[in-house]
Amino acid sequence: MKTYLYSRIIFVLLLTLIAVATNQSQTAQKKFKLTLHGRVDISENYNDNILDYSPQDMIKFNLPKYNSTNLKKYSIGQIGDNISSIKFKVGANFKIFKRNPTSINMRMNNYLYGKDNIRDYYSFQYELKQYFLTKYYFDFNYYNLPHYYLRNFWYHQVPERNPYHLFSRYVEAFLDKQVISFGLGGKITKKLRAEIGYGYGYTNYNREFSERNNSIQMINGDIDLRLSRLFSINSGYRHSLSIARGRKNIDSTISDISYRSNEISVGLNIRFRSLVNLPFTLRTNFTYEYQKYLSQKNPIDTLDRLGNPLSYGDKYHFGRIDKYYKISTELSYLIAKKIDLYLSYYYARNRTNLSETNDAGSFQSHQVGAGMRLSF
Repeated sequence: MKTYLYSRIIFVLLLTLIAVATNQSQTAQKKFKLTLHGRVDISENYNDNILDYSPQDMIKFNLPKYNSTNLKKYSIGQIGDNISSIKFKVGANFKIFKRNPTSINMRMNNYLYGKDNIRDYYSFQYELKQYFLTKYYFDFNYYNLPHYYLRNFWYHQVPERNPYHLFSRYVEAFLDKQVISFGLGGKITKKLRAEIGYGYGYTNYNREFSERNNSIQMINGDIDLRLSRLFSINSGYRHSLSIARGRKNIDSTISDISYRSNEISVGLNIRFRSLVNLPFTLRTNFTYEYQKYLSQKNPIDTLDRLGNPLSYGDKYHFGRIDKYYKISTELSYLIAKKIDLYLSYYYARNRTNLSETNDAGSFQSHQVGAGMRLSF
């Protein structure tokens, strides 16, 4: 599998980087002080709805009509599946400028599915953080998510206004996503840290769904508040504007997935070791996103001259509003100085005002798992 191959290549590169950097830091310790760090995170999870299918889609999954050769709506073998995740992180801290540290980090996350291998994916992230004026910093991030399977969508080789839908069928939708972001932050007080940032991204779909190709701009802000040795709170806000290629196409049968969204998140960390001398840490986070689609293609259902149903417009996105909720919880246990075990739970739910359309319907998913983190 390609995912295993990429994992091995990246792992070897990370080990090579550590070895080379360690050797350089030993030979030039007086001139250039380099500190290396890293982390490996391995976990096993189960998700009962890996593609966020609506209740109507789940019912169709078991109907032979939608899994036949000529109308293959699903490319997965089951709605829920086991997920093995392997995450690598390696970084280096050094000082190019006096008293102002520089930090470079690289992450690679792999997700391998038990039976639905089409869903396997991986992502890369690179970060550069430069401190100045002792307490303040500037950071740069690059994120890449290549060849990510979304689900199967209905594809029309001819415009939808053709009443016979010649050569129409379900096709697997894949996307490639890249995001570049910049941030400026620092410590306001000993207990308060704040950051503001801007990001730009682009998502590219396979040829059949090129009208979904979109660019996105994001403005975000984050605040971390350490109330005591026991409690800390983090909160964030992000505003996003996404413009899709379909918005520029005047054909009313071409979908437009452009949207504007506002997202808020609140998290709480409790370190029980500070209270009862137990090596437990509880982390929980709540996220709410309000997403409004910007499609102006008003859907119209009519009949052609032969009495066959005929549709115009974008019924899946015109006037659509999504309300997305996410709750995540993790309880970790420190068994050694740099090794901890954890249990996790994740819940996601989406509510939409287009309940009559199956593909745009509401969904919910649950995920439970356990894992181990090793720091070095």
